[in-house]
This record gives sequence, C-alpha cells and structure tokens, in this order.
Amino acid sequence: MKRIGGIIEGLILQAVGAYAGALVFFGDYWRFLNPKFKWLTGATAAMLLIIGTVSIFKPNRRSSLSRIIIFLLFLRVFTVGVTGSISFANFLSGFSGKEQIEEKSRLMLNGLEYIKINLVELSLLCGTPESEKTANRYVVRGIVRRNQELDSLGQFALMRISVFCCLADAVAMGFRVQYDRPDEFADGQWVEVYGTVKRLPQKLPDPHLYTRGMLLTILFDFHLLVPDKVLLIREPGIPFMFDFRKEEPYAY
Repeated sequence: MKRIGGIIEGLILQAVGAYAGALVFFGDYWRFLNPKFKWLTGATAAMLLIIGTVSIFKPNRRSSLSRIIIFLLFLRVFTVGVTGSISFANFLSGFSGKEQIEEKSRLMLNGLEYIKINLVELSLLCGTPESEKTANRYVVRGIVRRNQELDSLGQFALMRISVFCCLADAVAMGFRVQYDRPDEFADGQWVEVYGTVKRLPQKLPDPHLYTRGMLLTILFDFHLLVPDKVLLIREPGIPFMFDFRKEEPYAY
C-alpha cells in the first residue's frame, strides 16, 4: 500500500509539472505572470517531471494517506490559482489571444512621424533631463478613463496596467490628455493618442481615479499629453505592459 502511495505522489508531481509546462508552451502565460519568467516556470516544470518520474519507479516507502492528501491539495491550489488568475485577467481586460511586438518603431500620420512608446516608457523619459526626447512626437495607446473632475478640465486619462511580476503587483498607470471634447469617448474605450508631451509648471489637482482590482492607480500630474489626433483602436491582444525599454524600438 505504501508503495502505491509513493507512485500516486509521483503521478501528482508529474501532473503539476505537465500543467506548468503546458502553460509555458501552449497557454496564455501572460494572463497570470510576466512572460520574462517563462524560463523559470519551464525549469520548475522539468524538475517536477523528473522528480515525479523517479518517484514512480522508486516510490517513497514512507508515503501515507495524509501526504497524498497534501499533494492533491497542492495540485488543486495550483490549478485553481492559475484559473483564478486567468479569470482576473479577463475581468481586467476582457481580451484574449497573443500579440508580438512590432519591430517598426515609428508611425506616420498626416505627414508627421511619431515614435511608438508605452506609457511607462514615456513616464521614464519625462523623468530624465534629456528634454530633447520629450520634445519628440509620440504615439501611445491605452484605455480612456473619465470622471467629472477630468471632464471639467477638458481632459481624460489614458491608462494601462503595468505588470512587473504577476497580477498581484499590477499597477494602473497613465497620463492626462488635454481634449476639448472628452465626451467623444466612452470610459473604457481603447484609443491611440498621437501628439507631444507638455511639462506643467505646477502639479495638477488629483482627479481621484480608482481602477477596480488595482491596489494603486498612478496618474502623472506634472506632464500632459497634447494630442494632434486621438483614434479609436481595437483591443490589443495583450493589454498589459510587461516590457520597458530605454531606447527605440520601444515596447509600445
């Protein structure tokens, strides 16, 4: 009986390893963890598969029902945690599919050239003394966020979720966009903003934005996006910002 218990433990470890490996190679890994950690998850999956295989052929003779229950609970928590993270990502974004970063780093609109950049990368540029970079024209994309405070200033917020490790440390980040008719856009629509960045002489008042599901919402208050054009766009395949670069091509 103890030998059978050891074999069951090995099979459970193999199941966890196979599940983790499938997420790396076939699943939407980005829904619950930054893709840069795929190598770590893949290595863990391989280790679990090896340990599970060894356990099947050389089962632990000290195995017990309580150990098997603990292993099963571990498998259950792992699968439920992954499923829950995917559901949470769906709740935040409502998107599915995958998207590859395009190598083309600039776009043309009405005869003007715009540098593609994401909101975190743009915020990093605004925090450097290289003023010539912020004088460039940029195109950024994100979700429109509106409330009464912003509407009264002729502004809307352009927000996107930044993820360093996983959804547990996700932060909603964005810039204000100066726009005379913010009511042209509905809260939650995806847009591309083509324009320039303006540094303000003083801090703007807090519009008290809150992003459901996020512990922190950051709206940069010393810089403003001044658009040449704002275009409605389709929802991107991967809505979160995972990658941040200091030079072109930016992650966009």
